[in-house]
Amino acid sequence: MFTLVFVKRLLLSILYLFKKKDGNVIIISSYNNNSYNFNSRIFFEYLIQAKKNERVFFIIADENKRKTLNEKYGQYFISFSEWQDLKLIYSAKHWLFSTKSFCFIPFSVFGRNLVNLWHGVPLKSIAINDKFQSKFKKAIYKYYYCHFNKYLAVQVPKLSEVYSSSFNVPSSRHIYTGCLVNEMFDKSIDRETNQLVEERVNGTFNILYAPTYRDGGKTDYFPLSDFDFDKLVNFLKAHNAKIFIRPHHLDKGYEQFLESDAISLLDSATVEEISFYFKHFDALITDYSSIMFDYLMVGDETVFFPYDKKEYQESRGFNYNYDDVVTGPEIASYEEFEAYLTSVFSKSRHSSELEKSLFGTSFVEARNINGCSKLYEYLASKK
Repeated sequence: MFTLVFVKRLLLSILYLFKKKDGNVIIISSYNNNSYNFNSRIFFEYLIQAKKNERVFFIIADENKRKTLNEKYGQYFISFSEWQDLKLIYSAKHWLFSTKSFCFIPFSVFGRNLVNLWHGVPLKSIAINDKFQSKFKKAIYKYYYCHFNKYLAVQVPKLSEVYSSSFNVPSSRHIYTGCLVNEMFDKSIDRETNQLVEERVNGTFNILYAPTYRDGGKTDYFPLSDFDFDKLVNFLKAHNAKIFIRPHHLDKGYEQFLESDAISLLDSATVEEISFYFKHFDALITDYSSIMFDYLMVGDETVFFPYDKKEYQESRGFNYNYDDVVTGPEIASYEEFEAYLTSVFSKSRHSSELEKSLFGTSFVEARNINGCSKLYEYLASKK
């Protein structure tokens, strides 16, 4: 089956090598051609709502998931195996993705705009800079994959150097978009999830807790000295505050903390793309996740639990000095955490960490950028 599909892709790649691509067709995909998330989803939903003249389609390989999405949103979701879908894909001028390109056949790069939207600021080492990648894999990224990242969507110019070194794509091919979600807060086309968030995220103060997944190990939740779960619950209830835990889908370390209405789960199975809903949260708790930068589009209040910073640096690696880029206080004790929340609830806290952050000012300024519109205008100029 795979051989037959590959032959079809190869034949169409060769056929459309000699044909003019259709500038009015945009093909989008996300992780493994099966996820409906990341910047791919955000830009796709922008295009659907903006009702542009271009035809836009999203690749979902899984037949059942594709059927469900088509029934829910309309006939926008296509396969990467059926003949008619492949003809549409290879006829398109614009291919966009949030991880790797969905096609690595060399013929497919010619006469086409391939844009990697990526999925967050590269705080952690990635691709060529990932010290745990094999030399062979790094060479593939550097000398082969770079041709399929014809353009990179980069949030702010200060990040260009790391994006260039990670993907071997020069800054001349960077599109500075700010954070794409900045134009799409509370504008998802998913009405069911919109309603769910409205109903559940209903405290006077709502806090999103979104830690990074540790490769091969579980995350320690609320890794604070002198931590007292009951004390935290009582404190939250006294202020009608709620914490919503958003774990990595492989992580289970949070389950013991879901014993109270004050602390509940808001995982990716419930809300697949959380960034649409950042405006519903008054503060963010994280550690090494690039969500800290997207959240800056709506709020200044982020607190960090970097309890294993040294170990994480050694096992995963950072592109930047962590302490230089964090946009809020690093907290190690429950007493500090409660004091921080008290200042947030009373709106008396001054975010000095944000002012000192290497990228903080750049991202605050990026609040004025309508990233989806800017990206669309760029594509429209490349027909």
